[in-house]
Amino acid sequence: MADRLSLFLDGVYVDRPEGVARFRWVRAPATEELTQLAHIIAHRVGRFDARHPWRAPFGRTACVQIRS
Repeated sequence: MADRLSLFLDGVYVDRPEGVARFRWVRAPATEELTQLAHIIAHRVGRFDARHPWRAPFGRTACVQIRS
């Protein structure tokens, strides 16, 4: 089992007026954008854990570790 999750996003599908989805390439995110996204996700996970402590397998002693 892998201990890391990788997500590679090359683009998105956009609905066209003709009713056909078209693939659009997107640029790679900047390091600052990825850092901001990681902080947002960590904050939301923390809020969820605070509202639902019974769902956290290790209680409040668990922490989110971001590897570089």
